Amino acid sequence: MRIESVETLPVRFRFRHEFVTSKQSARGTDGVKILVVVHTDTGLTGIGEASASPGWNGETPQAARAAARPSRRRRRRAR
Repeated sequence: MRIESVETLPVRFRFRHEFVTSKQSARGTDGVKILVVVHTDTGLTGIGEASASPGWNGETPQAARAAARPSRRRRRRAR
């Protein structure tokens, strides 16, 4: 089985309730998740997510999307 394509879809949402961690809390702020959809040559599709919150984990949406996509180097090695 080989990965044929990877889609990354940013999804923005607003916290309904206060979101609290040991470091800080947020109320009424926006969050971003990156949905990752992987399609294989056998017809299977997998769906996952990545958290992209610069204020919480230092990850930007652009960096999360780039990390989820296979690089050209990795694609060449897989063949």
